[in-house]
Amino acid sequence: MRLVGRKYCLDPAVIAGVLSRESQGGNFVVDMGNMGNGIGVVQGQNFYPPTSWKSESWVSQKTETLTSKIKEVQARFPSWTPDQYLRGGLCAYSKGPTFVQSNQDLNCDFCNDVLARAKYFKNHGF
Repeated sequence: MRLVGRKYCLDPAVIAGVLSRESQGGNFVVDMGNMGNGIGVVQGQNFYPPTSWKSESWVSQKTETLTSKIKEVQARFPSWTPDQYLRGGLCAYSKGPTFVQSNQDLNCDFCNDVLARAKYFKNHGF
């Protein structure tokens, strides 16, 4: 996660938060959530299971998806802050690209939970 975080300029604690959320803290890896329409860690139309779900290429694939959502939010809302871009990207990652219509949509459950997990990881040395 640290290597991938450097590659995509994303805090590894956020990556860990996403992976933790989508795998129920590492206890459950296959989750079709969101009626099979999710695009998260092990969800979505473009998911190709790797040899090892813990591989760097697998983490890169999921992080690339998240960073592309963040960039989409940046393009649509150029005056937002970096925190708003991250929140918007997390919500779009979970709910789909059309979910974020304004800054009123930046408090989705997925986003809030991932950021709380990321804070926990940061506070515990990650």
